[in-house]
Amino acid sequence: NESSNLIFQTNKSIEDLGITYDATNHKLTLNNVKLMSTSSNDFFVVSGDSLTVELIGENIIQTGGKFVTAEFSNREQTLAFTGDGTLKINGGKGISSNGNLSVTGVTIIASEVSSLFSANKNLEISDAAVNVESVEPGDIMCAKKDIILDQATLDITCNSNAMKAGVTTSGSMTIKDSTLELYSSNGNDICVN
Repeated sequence: NESSNLIFQTNKSIEDLGITYDATNHKLTLNNVKLMSTSSNDFFVVSGDSLTVELIGENIIQTGGKFVTAEFSNREQTLAFTGDGTLKINGGKGISSNGNLSVTGVTIIASEVSSLFSANKNLEISDAAVNVESVEPGDIMCAKKDIILDQATLDITCNSNAMKAGVTTSGSMTIKDSTLELYSSNGNDICVN
């Protein structure tokens, strides 16, 4: 299914799954959604303008691919997660943006992911809770520019010897009024280049 600049890769309609998309405001709303797939395809691929994903209730995603991939032509665009809901991701590569990525006000719980957040620009997590437990190899949080944590709580456990680092940034890392608990079995917790 394709709607404006959003491609939803499944054989079911988004409305049947509790998903709505406002093409005018570039807003995807997930309301108590359950998406299960063993495919390596990404569930959502967005291009063009920034996209806001609003989470309502408990949303459960199981995939072998990415949950959301943003392929913006203008890399200053932002993939933003907002709302007061919860997103549970099991498997796959989480959320990727070739621009900015922001997470505000939501709870994200991930297991068996090789990566949760990947941003080609900045990654900002504010007023949010993130819990990750994984044995898959890869960086759990990665940004090519800056990582900013503001009033956020992150608990990340990585039990993979092949993992590069739990948190990786090529820019700076700012932690303000936040808690970051990070454990990796190979000892590479944070890498700031």
